[in-house]
Amino acid sequence: MRMRRDRFRRAAIVAGGLFLLTAASPAMDLYLKTTGGLLRSRFGDIDLALRDWSASWEATVAARPNWGYEQTGTLRQSGSVLFGAEVIASFGRRWAVGLGLALLYSNFTDKYAPLYVQMPDDKIEYTSPTKVASYPFYALGQYTVPLAKKWDAFVSAGMGFAPTKYVHREKFRNLKDKDFGVALVEIASGTGPMVLGGAGLRYAIDPALGLFAEAGYVLAKVGSLEGDLGEGATGVLYSYREYDEALDFWQTKLRLHASDPTGSTIRAVRKADLNLSGFSFRLGLTMKL
Repeated sequence: MRMRRDRFRRAAIVAGGLFLLTAASPAMDLYLKTTGGLLRSRFGDIDLALRDWSASWEATVAARPNWGYEQTGTLRQSGSVLFGAEVIASFGRRWAVGLGLALLYSNFTDKYAPLYVQMPDDKIEYTSPTKVASYPFYALGQYTVPLAKKWDAFVSAGMGFAPTKYVHREKFRNLKDKDFGVALVEIASGTGPMVLGGAGLRYAIDPALGLFAEAGYVLAKVGSLEGDLGEGATGVLYSYREYDEALDFWQTKLRLHASDPTGSTIRAVRKADLNLSGFSFRLGLTMKL
């Protein structure tokens, strides 16, 4: 973990130094680019674990007489939002370099698919809220093609790092009660490399202000996520399948462990990763500084 942080610091220092050197050029203009949009990431491990969590409760109820199960929809990712800012050093109208900082936030929610277990005397609501937040930092280059007096087309590419945090909880509530109890909390974080690129159009409202739209792709995977196990111990987030003999059911799980989980009821063990890769669409403003 410390080695990963050191690499991140060194890369940030190098990128910042290069940017400051180019920004000292007398033939340079500085712009602030603010963005908001969507990133359709591939959270395969999370999606599968949530589906299996729901299916395990269905199997539990099916094995017990006089119990009932209700889920009005399917668990799904509610969307990934992307916000960011880039400081761009432009050399004329065509070439530019910059530094960017972004926030990627994904919320996997089951509020549209409530899961209820009807017991003989009680009805229990179960939830499994899961969130991913990433704070990418990157350096980029941009090439612009003037189309008309106020219209430009541009392509950009960059690379950097994506510090990421994963938060998962499993909660339950008797419908007679107001508050939820917490059965499980998993919090893990890690940093992975990132490459991004895109193309778009910019419209100049005036020489100092413009609007833009950009479509692109982000390639980023964060692995070796670590979290606190309590009492000063640190664990790694693992993905594996665990067998419940009573239900005859294999369930995919994402859990923190101090070492590789083992046993006759466990298979397909590997360190979990969060794949943030996906297509993006951004809208925003460019402002001359």
